[in-house]
Amino acid sequence: MNRFKTCGQKIREERKKLKLTQTDLAKVVGVSFGLISKYEKDMISIPANNLKKIADRLNVSRDYLMS
Repeated sequence: MNRFKTCGQKIREERKKLKLTQTDLAKVVGVSFGLISKYEKDMISIPANNLKKIADRLNVSRDYLMS
């Protein structure tokens, strides 16, 4: 089993720790909840400005999400 988590897996995990829905996070970022879902499934790349907003809301660093 792969012990490394993807960026999307980390976003989902941190969002759930804070008891946020995809809709809650989407409102902060200024995108649809469907786009947050795609980010969490690693279906599409996250633009740098959205990654910063996500990291800030989840109280984690961008480096953490990307490593």
